Amino acid sequence: MNNSPVVEHIQLSNKPIKYNLHFHNNHQMIFVISGRILIEFNQSRVYEAGPDSLVFISNLEEHSTKILEEPYERYNLMLVPSGLDRVIKDSLLLSVFRNRPATFCNVFDVSSISKKVNDIFSSLYSEAANNNIDDFSVAMMGCLLYELIVNVYRNNQADFPSFSKDIPPQIYKIRKYIDNNFSQPISLNELAKDNYISTSYMSHCFKRLTGYSPMQYMQLNRLSYSRSMLSNVDLTVSEIAYRSGFSDVNNFIRAFKSYYGTTPGQVRKHGRKGV
Repeated sequence: MNNSPVVEHIQLSNKPIKYNLHFHNNHQMIFVISGRILIEFNQSRVYEAGPDSLVFISNLEEHSTKILEEPYERYNLMLVPSGLDRVIKDSLLLSVFRNRPATFCNVFDVSSISKKVNDIFSSLYSEAANNNIDDFSVAMMGCLLYELIVNVYRNNQADFPSFSKDIPPQIYKIRKYIDNNFSQPISLNELAKDNYISTSYMSHCFKRLTGYSPMQYMQLNRLSYSRSMLSNVDLTVSEIAYRSGFSDVNNFIRAFKSYYGTTPGQVRKHGRKGV
């Protein structure tokens, strides 16, 4: 039995707090029970989410939330990316966490299946509270999560990122390779050559699929991983830079500050939290 977690954390809250721009190293789902929020992604896309809205946030998306109407009651579910890949192997179902084409909207209206969605979140919440009872809690939460995503797909199929026939299968293979090897030296030219496509065509198709160029995607994975280590391990900034895939600590600090607006040292000292 594989006891590696898929659910990192689940919370039921009506706490009226505004969350500034932040990100999580895990995927996130927010199910709005009451109230209304304004949620902004990567300082470029803004949506409203009200009752019976389900919000999908990838581990690479910075976001901020502002409460428009109280009480803002919601379930907040944090998912471990590697655990999610273990539980859900279907690329179409996973696309809601991973693919970000230009037409994608992070907020789904699930009002027609609201009771089912609420019941599954409630079961996940109860199971997480009892996760030390026996060895089956991880498996149960995986099953509940799979049931949730399948039901959302059946109800909101048009909202899932579509699989374009114009995107060759090599692009999905390349993304998976970057996901698994971003901390190692990667030559995009060699990656394209190994998959029998040109570098420019690879970059074009990759951005259509994920919303990022291959270099941006690799950089964001490295930065996300480094930020997690800054909060959770007792290593020097230099060691974290190298373990994240940066060959030079100064390049790492510049890239980190350019993207997050703060330095690795400041993040380690003060931290930035949000839900």
